[in-house]
Amino acid sequence: MLKWLQQYNTHNKEIKEIDTDFRKMHQKEQKSAKKFYETHKEFYTKKTEDPPAIHETSPFCLKPK
Repeated sequence: MLKWLQQYNTHNKEIKEIDTDFRKMHQKEQKSAKKFYETHKEFYTKKTEDPPAIHETSPFCLKPK
């Protein structure tokens, strides 16, 4: 019984360490993603205008007769 309890406690410690490492890694990824967004914010938030429809004036446009 005592050996089982020791194994259980060791296993729980390992899980907590892995979980802590995973959380730290996730926080780093979130910070880097936020930093990337902040540096490229203008690109993501810039409103683009539709290009003018010049295909009708193109010499290659097939117009119905």
